Amino acid sequence: AKPYKDFSLSSWYPGDDYVDWVAISVFGHAYNGTDFGPYCDDVLKFAKQHKKPVMIAEANPINGISSEGTEVWDDWFVNFFTFAYQKNIKAISFINEDWPSTKIPGISAWKDGRLYNNKQVSKAWFEETKKDRYLKQSKELYELLGYKKP
Repeated sequence: AKPYKDFSLSSWYPGDDYVDWVAISVFGHAYNGTDFGPYCDDVLKFAKQHKKPVMIAEANPINGISSEGTEVWDDWFVNFFTFAYQKNIKAISFINEDWPSTKIPGISAWKDGRLYNNKQVSKAWFEETKKDRYLKQSKELYELLGYKKP
């Protein structure tokens, strides 16, 4: 998405001493292939310039995950994970949400995007995300991220 009020990315940046990761959100972007647009490219370039890893902080196929078929896997998840591989994304936070039940203003057209709506999609998600390339919660995670134990 376009930066708020056209502010530059650097105007939001408190400095390298305060930032560990740079994050993007992926909702409708992944339906259109692996090019998530110029604003996403700008964020990725900014992260690289500041030598910060990038995570996908929030993601969901907003057109929903139906109980039958694998179209959503082919139309959204394949692009999503291809992007993650191409851009070397190591951390992903998936929002497992039934959007209509939230009644959040501005997203009334979003559909139920919970993984467990579809056994095939859910299984494929967990097969992919259990791969070693992704960081996972663990006692060692703090050190894996480059920090010393307190």
